[in-house]
Amino acid sequence: MDAMRALERAVAGLPGVRGARAETSEDGLAKLLVLVVPERANRHTLETIQALAPVTTGVALDPERIEILSVLSAGGAEVRPSRRRLASLVIERAGELFTAKVSLDLAGDVLVGQGTCACVRRLEHRAVAEATLEASSDLVDAPAEVESVDIVQVGEARIATVLLRRDPGSGFAVGSAVARLDDYDAIARATLDAVNRSFSTPDV
Repeated sequence: MDAMRALERAVAGLPGVRGARAETSEDGLAKLLVLVVPERANRHTLETIQALAPVTTGVALDPERIEILSVLSAGGAEVRPSRRRLASLVIERAGELFTAKVSLDLAGDVLVGQGTCACVRRLEHRAVAEATLEASSDLVDAPAEVESVDIVQVGEARIATVLLRRDPGSGFAVGSAVARLDDYDAIARATLDAVNRSFSTPDV
């Protein structure tokens, strides 16, 4: 029983996993139920859990005993998700403190991130990108950080570009978005663009 609880905790700590529950029977584990964000409901997640089980419990786990659930699962069949959208960006200033709160939505599944800094324009831009990246953390396999945020004028359009640095040796990812509402909205969408382009989990 202790091994099953350890497996639950280990699986729950994986990126994109919202929770895990081991259902046991008299002869041991009957089923492992895993709730994930929609982007994680794929074979890659199943293989990760299978690799983790022997390390945690000392016993291999039959894939037939693992059930991965998400809000986009329908009748037990996996639905291929589309990409997330920027659902909301809330900016607050309190004294000298700037706070950006970002929500990313996919079919009702919402991820939230927050960034804070002093009320300085270039720092505010970075805080918006960091809030978006934090909201995206469950979608990526490797940690990343904001390397740079720029607003450039191209003809009549203002364009936000965000450069993300991945783990050492893994290179960079860049995203861009045209400023339709304001620079902050464009920065959030540019950061999400970088995540969607280069950090998405395998779809197989």
